[in-house]
Parts: sequence; C-alpha cells; structure tokens
Amino acid sequence: LNVQYVVEGSVRKAGNRVRVTAQLIDARTGASIWGERYDREQEDLFEVQDEVVRIITATLVGRVALAHRDSVQRASTANLDAHDWFTQGRELFYKASRSDNAKAMAMFKKAISLDPDYAAAHALLSESYVRDWLTFWNEPLETSFEHAWEAGTRAMLLDDTDSRSQTAMGIAHMFSGNLDQAKFYLDQALKLNPSDTHAMIYRARQDVFSGSPERAIKRIEEALLYNPYGKYNWYLVPAYYAARRYEEALRMLKNIHNPTSIMRSWEVAAAAQIGDLHSAQRAAEQFISAASEMLGGDRIPGSWFDFLMERYPAEPDIREHYADGLRMGGLIKRMKNPLCVETQIAL
Repeated sequence: LNVQYVVEGSVRKAGNRVRVTAQLIDARTGASIWGERYDREQEDLFEVQDEVVRIITATLVGRVALAHRDSVQRASTANLDAHDWFTQGRELFYKASRSDNAKAMAMFKKAISLDPDYAAAHALLSESYVRDWLTFWNEPLETSFEHAWEAGTRAMLLDDTDSRSQTAMGIAHMFSGNLDQAKFYLDQALKLNPSDTHAMIYRARQDVFSGSPERAIKRIEEALLYNPYGKYNWYLVPAYYAARRYEEALRMLKNIHNPTSIMRSWEVAAAAQIGDLHSAQRAAEQFISAASEMLGGDRIPGSWFDFLMERYPAEPDIREHYADGLRMGGLIKRMKNPLCVETQIAL
C-alpha cells in the first residue's frame, strides 16, 4: 500500500471487561514505535470505542510526528553539518531558558552560515529573537524585533510550505499587533502540519489576544494531549486569566518550575483580581527586582507598566482587563528610579 506507518491491534472481551491493544509499526522496517493496552468496563461498548479511539489518535499524532521529524528536517538541507547545528539549536530552543535561547540563536546562525537557504533555521532564529524581546533576555530590545522580521521573512521566501516558516511569520505579526495576519499564518501552519503543537500553542495565544480565551484553553489542552512533554502549561496562565479563572491561573503558576520574570506579572494581576493585594504587591516587587537585575543599568524602562502592556497586543477589552489587574496589584504607570524599586509599587 506504500504507507509509512501501520496501526494494528485487537479487541477481546471477558465478562463485562473489554481489553483493547494497539501498536504503531514502521512499515519500512517492521519496528514497533509504540504500543499500549487499554482495559475498560463494557457498560457501553460504543463509549469505550470512542474513548479509546480519541486516546490512540491523540497519541499517534505525536508519535508519528516524533518518528518523522528528523527525516523531514534532514531533507530540508543537504548540508549535514548545517543540520547538526540546527538540531542542537532546536533542542536548546525548546528548553526555553535565557542561556539556552542565547546558545540556540548562535547555533541557528552557524547553521545558516553553512547553508544560507536553510528555511527552518531562519524560522527558529526569528522566533528566538521574538522570545528575547518578550522576555528581555539577551538581545537589545530596540533591534531584536527587527531581526525577527528579517529572519521570518527570509524563511518564508525560502520555503513557505514549511509550517515552521508560517509559524514564525504568524508570531512576528501577532506581537506586532496584527492579529488577523497572525491568525492567517498560524492557520496555514496547522494546515501544513496539523500535529505541529508549537503552532497550535501560538494559535491559542492568538485566541487569547482576540478575546476567545476558552477556545485557547481547549487548544492548549489538545496540544498537551498530543505532546505531554511540551512546556505548554504556562500558556494556560494568561488564558485562564483572560477567561477570569484567576484561581486556576494562580494554581498553574505554582506548578511551573523556574518561571520567567514576566510570568510574575500574571501573579500580580490574578492575585489582585481575587482581592489578595498583599500577594499581588509581593509578586510586583519580585517581578521588578528580577526584571531590573536581568536588564541592568540603562536598559531598565521608565515604566514597567508600559513595558508589560507593549508585550500584550490584545484586543482593547482583553488588554484593559490585564492592565486593570496590574494597576490593582501595584504595577502602576509611574516613572521608575532604577535605585528605588518602591517608586512603582502602590503600597
């Protein structure tokens, strides 16, 4: 049949119990990629069937993507050295820490120096610059977004059939405030690769910015189902906040290991919205202290409020909801003396 993967399995019944087994096989080699067994009560066989099909389908999408990923990415460049640099950079990029992002950018640039037409490397380099701008990690804030546009545009010119190119362009548009354009490119990415959970997550962020947080939550939960190893939980925090599910946002924040400084802003807003002003102001102090130390010196903005709002290009009502939480929590619009963090805290 000229297929790459085969799913095989069986259904057995014993009394009121049903046992379903399934495994995914690489048709080219005969190797088993994945296998699982499900035991259920036979109270409603059709419900059992639907449940198991949903589980298997969600799991297989992720497994097929993982099994197919390396071969697809190797095909995107004939230069194996460039591919190796890209692969190393990609793994660091998805760790999403300050040092790893800086190393990933260097590796993407190395891959591009070896193969200037490597679209995937340009795409993830673009995303790395946007991440730097959002989290104010390494690159100068004045130039990081400009570099993101350059790399994203180059990726699209080289290969607009790669979902990574479409995703990079969608992200650049989204944080420029062009939400309709962002939706277009991210939808294109998902048409090209429906199992691309990375594109799915950013499509969820577009949902939040556009005023559909409940839809975003469902999309993030779907991405987590496809890829439970993805670092997607923190994307639920702004989605929960926008949906006015403040307690859930705060619980999720507590479960996030080593959150970025900017995540503290959601703790400020969510705690303030439930009336816990003491926790909100403490989180505001922690945010300002960590962010000031990270930026350092003359890179500290005059207003942290304006700084955060610039990174939240949402529809007016969604944007004002976030602003309201920040104000109530103490991150008010006031010029900041770098030597005195209290000037921005409403005590």
